[in-house]
Amino acid sequence: MALERTKAWTALLMVGVSKFTCAFSIMQRYIFSAIKGVFTVFSKPYWTAAEILISYKPGVKFNVFITGQADAYMLIYSLWDKSLIHLQEQFMAVFLNNKLQVIGYRTLYTGNMTCCCIDIRLLASLALHCMASSVIVAHNHPSGSLEPSANDIRLNKAIRKALNSISVTFNDHFIITVGGWLSMREKGLL
Repeated sequence: MALERTKAWTALLMVGVSKFTCAFSIMQRYIFSAIKGVFTVFSKPYWTAAEILISYKPGVKFNVFITGQADAYMLIYSLWDKSLIHLQEQFMAVFLNNKLQVIGYRTLYTGNMTCCCIDIRLLASLALHCMASSVIVAHNHPSGSLEPSANDIRLNKAIRKALNSISVTFNDHFIITVGGWLSMREKGLL
């Protein structure tokens, strides 16, 4: 801050007293550039904040319609990283329009051998961003077990609550392994 003051006073002395207004403006620029937050210059408020950019660029839609659990599983399994299915838990979301046509998909998380931390805010944000009407999620169990854990069931409740709050349908949650799949909707666990 001391260096900025020195520059400002030097500018004031260089231009002379007759150009006081211009030098004063230069001095203010140096002084106020070091202040963060809200400040006022000549009674005009200036705010510093991050700019938020929202854009939606729909690409080529999948020509895939989900008419049942088998269709959903086949799509999800075809998109899955097979090299990690026995090694690490992964969590994927498939976003659908109101005709149950696939808009897009995203592998949201890759965890360790026994768990995968999920941020539901990101899931809800992506659903809003692509204007999805419903969402199907899936995760794998590297152990090969198709039995849902207590955490899986708690996660379903949290996802349902978050998606309901933004008027998006939580369509299904799949557990997949190399040997098969389980639809939590079909088992009444949603």
